[in-house]
This record gives sequence, C-alpha cells and structure tokens, in this order.
Amino acid sequence: MSKSTNFLLVSHLESSKKRACNKSFFNKVFKNHLFTKSLEHFHLEYRNRIFTPLTTVWTFLTQTLSEDHSCRNAVCSLIASTSFTNSKQISTATGAYCRARKKLPEEFFSFLTKQIAKLLDSKQENQTWKDFNVKLVDGSDLSIPDTKENRKDFQKATNSTGLLKCRIVGIFSLAHGALTDLRIGPFFGKGTGEVSLFRKMFNSISKGDLLLMDRLFCNFFDMAHLLKKEIHFVVRKNACMKSNFKKGHHLGKNDHIITLNRPWNRSDSINHGKLLKLPRKIQVREMRIKAKRKGFRTKELYLIRS
Repeated sequence: MSKSTNFLLVSHLESSKKRACNKSFFNKVFKNHLFTKSLEHFHLEYRNRIFTPLTTVWTFLTQTLSEDHSCRNAVCSLIASTSFTNSKQISTATGAYCRARKKLPEEFFSFLTKQIAKLLDSKQENQTWKDFNVKLVDGSDLSIPDTKENRKDFQKATNSTGLLKCRIVGIFSLAHGALTDLRIGPFFGKGTGEVSLFRKMFNSISKGDLLLMDRLFCNFFDMAHLLKKEIHFVVRKNACMKSNFKKGHHLGKNDHIITLNRPWNRSDSINHGKLLKLPRKIQVREMRIKAKRKGFRTKELYLIRS
C-alpha cells in the first residue's frame, strides 16, 4: 500500500463518525426497496460480493461529492466506513469498483432518480406554496469523457478547448430540491437546444405545478402549451419582446395583462404542425419589478406569468 493511499485511509477513518451520521440521514431517502424495484425493472442480476449495486451507488455518490472525484478516494472512503462492521477485507485497488459501476446502465440511475423524487413528493404533501407545487426549470452543458462511444452521440466544442460536451435540462422540485426529470442531448444540431429538451419533459409536469423558468423559455409555443394543460408559470421576459405598460388591461402600477399573438412559422419547421394546434392568441400577465440591493444599482426585471 502506497503512502498516499495510507494517508487517505487514516483521514477517512478520522471522519467516519460524521459520514455515518450523513449516511443514516440519506438512508431515510434511499430505501432498499427502491434499489430492488430498479434492479427488477432492468432485469439486473448480481452476485453477493463487496460491490453490490447498493454499495456501488453509495461509493459513486461519495466519489461525486468528494473534492478530487477520484476512484481511489471513493474506495478508501468505503473501506473506512465499513471497517467496523464488515469482516471482509476490501482491497484498495479500484478495479473491482470500476467494473461494478460499469455494469450499471445509465438508464438505471435515471430511473432510480425519478423513483426517489416520487418518494419525496409523497413525503412533502404540505410543502406547497399557495397550493402550487413549485418546480424549477434550468439547463446547462457538461464536459464528458472523450471515448469512442461518446463520440458517436456527442460533438466537441468549437472553442479552443476542444472538449467533448453535452447539453442537459432538468426539472427540480422546490419543496425538497430533488431532480424530478432530466434530458441529455448533443451540444450541437437541430432540435438539441435546451428548449427542445424541455419540451420532451412535458409529461413530467401536470396540473397544479408552478414552473419557474429563465428568459430562454419565454416563447409563445411553450407558454401556450402550458396554458392549455392548465399549468402555471413565471418566466423572465425575453429581451427581444418589447414592453409598453400604456397598453393592455391595467391591474396596477407596472402590472397589466397583455395579449400575445401566435407567431408565423415556416411549414418546414419541426414545430409547424404543433404550433397550428395552439390558439391564435393567449393572455398573460406582465410585471415590472425593481430589484434593490445595497451597494448595487437598482435592476429592473420584467416577468411574465400565467
């Protein structure tokens, strides 16, 4: 055993009590029956070894939350946390852990995430805001390993870094902070933007939800579709849309109801047929809010809500 590995084991043993408290807290969420249900859904079989699917997921979470994100650090953390309860001697080599993690498909983690979100939703019945289930919608991009498999589905960035990248969009619950749905797509290409990925998750939202979104999702197609499903939303107004508080139905200072017309759409567009099924006009509420912060200039925000 190298000196660096020995140092990692000692440091993890010193903080094993703290991790035990954290693990007992997370055990209230990560129930064993959730793993069993996920394994049965994908017909995954495994032998009774050290790195069972449950242990592998725990080790992977430790690796993700650690500072260096290394496999060696994750394995040392597992050895330290099980040194008092497990009679089997676990090797500090990372090969077994990497092979066990590779056997779990990506869909397994996605399915498990949604099951955990449903469990948390059932525990948060009284955590609504004005009878709304508030959910956040946001997107970003990530760098991924440059492998042959990833090159088939993703492209490299056009900047000087040349990293392999993907685009992600997620829906989060404000009540418990869990990820309720996620979509991953290529970084370039038609129909791979954040808005397109969000539209693939329309089945994850339902009546009674309140979506908080940034200005990228402020468009007629998404707002009209959400209104049709009786889903409420608050979105920052797109910079391309002009504001005139002298028009519309006034509700107060810097607050009025406006009418948005259905935009013209080319017949060869991927949304042409769906856009024609939406109403020609929709009514939304526009508000202008002044955000004041000590030591900073006052900033005006334009919001649109259902």
